[in-house]
Amino acid sequence: IWYRAQKYQSTVDEMLTLAVDQYANFIKKIHALGKVIVVSAPLPTIPDENQCGEVANLRKEVKATQRERIQLTLDFNRRVAQACAAEGASFLDLDTLSLDANGLVKKELLNLSPCDHHYNPLAYARLLVSELERVL
Repeated sequence: IWYRAQKYQSTVDEMLTLAVDQYANFIKKIHALGKVIVVSAPLPTIPDENQCGEVANLRKEVKATQRERIQLTLDFNRRVAQACAAEGASFLDLDTLSLDANGLVKKELLNLSPCDHHYNPLAYARLLVSELERVL
């Protein structure tokens, strides 16, 4: 979103609103076909000082800190949750379960490879299963 704001000479909030609106439209179309469960977007895991990995290299174009990126993702997830509620679609909010007391992603969710920005697959699967059991 920061990259798109720079590229299109727009604001981060405008790009955030555009992303949420487009996602909400997609959810509405899919929900018309049947039950939908939307999972919150995973929170950014790349520390500010990390220079390895394809995503970290691409992220160099963006000057936002990890905490700023996390806050934007939390805002995105909150807005998507509101769109799901308005549509009657289920939203699985993993944000509070993913954040540590320090405001960053819990260490157990971090990938074992510091160059991989994805959550640890096994830890994420456990988190998803426990939360999906509640809504299914």
